Amino acid sequence: MGGHLEMMWAFQHAQEVCAPDVKVYQNSKVTAVDVHNTTITVEEGENPGTHQFDLIIGADGAGSIVRKCMAENI
Repeated sequence: MGGHLEMMWAFQHAQEVCAPDVKVYQNSKVTAVDVHNTTITVEEGENPGTHQFDLIIGADGAGSIVRKCMAENI
């Protein structure tokens, strides 16, 4: 697990230095994705609600909820 934590630290550090205005929502349960409006709906976590983005990346594995929601809405 140490490798994962080191990668997350490096990602956060790089993001703070290179793109301080970029918002990253981690450990948030995404329940819906609207690909036409580039919005996600989050029910749990630090930032519940519907949020609009320029780019959405789902990184929760092969059974990705984000990927499934996007595929259903294309």
